[in-house]
Amino acid sequence: MTEDVKNADANAPKKLSIQRRTKTTVSSTTAGGKAKAVQVEVRKKRTVPTDAARKAAEAEKLKAQQEAEKKAAEEKARLAAEKAAAEKAKVEADKVRLKINLNLLIQKKKNVKRKKQNFVAKRKSWLAKRQKSKHVKQLRMLNVMLKRIRQAMKAHQKIILITI
Repeated sequence: MTEDVKNADANAPKKLSIQRRTKTTVSSTTAGGKAKAVQVEVRKKRTVPTDAARKAAEAEKLKAQQEAEKKAAEEKARLAAEKAAAEKAKVEADKVRLKINLNLLIQKKKNVKRKKQNFVAKRKSWLAKRQKSKHVKQLRMLNVMLKRIRQAMKAHQKIILITI
């Protein structure tokens, strides 16, 4: 039965035109004093939308509104997906950047450690050389003093030998 109603609504006219005619006689006097009657016909046409047309218009509005809501929801979902993809790409880029920075920091740490080891080794060798050079200087001074003592002893020996 609902299909019959729908078909009847679809076949029904969308607008009803109501035409109204009114005829009146207007009498007037002319310049000579004679009465003159003029018939005036007024035609009024009024168009009224039918219930079927109203329902169809409301159905179209509802359908258009639903389509607009559907498009808005799709657009919102698309924007959310794009935003999520952009956020994911940003996170991935940050991860890559952080990995690169981490590798650079590890290399810098290794370089600093190697430089520190080189510095410590150089310092130890410098200290050893310095100690050596101190000992060498002391040994040289002792050798010089020994030579002088020996020379003095030789001189004293002669003296001592002479005196003894």
